[in-house]
Amino acid sequence: MVNVSTLKPIDDSAMLKAAEGSKAIVTVEEHSLIGGLGSALALSFAGDGRPFKTVGLQDTFGCSAHNYAELLDHFGLTVENITGAILEAAK
Repeated sequence: MVNVSTLKPIDDSAMLKAAEGSKAIVTVEEHSLIGGLGSALALSFAGDGRPFKTVGLQDTFGCSAHNYAELLDHFGLTVENITGAILEAAK
């Protein structure tokens, strides 16, 4: 697992090194998938041959909720969805 606190500049070599020995790449972010971590890393891992999955906000407008957990559930950032993406990528 790698915690990426900034997207620019992205440290491609660090990302590739962190992924050494892995069978798949899965990104999880509280951000739009368009222009986010997943799309930045998709360029880093393009042509790599490993399955690549992203979990994050689809191309939609944000919203508010009574609490943070409701927002995570609304946007599909749940343990079940993240686990599902990992299992699917690892097939």
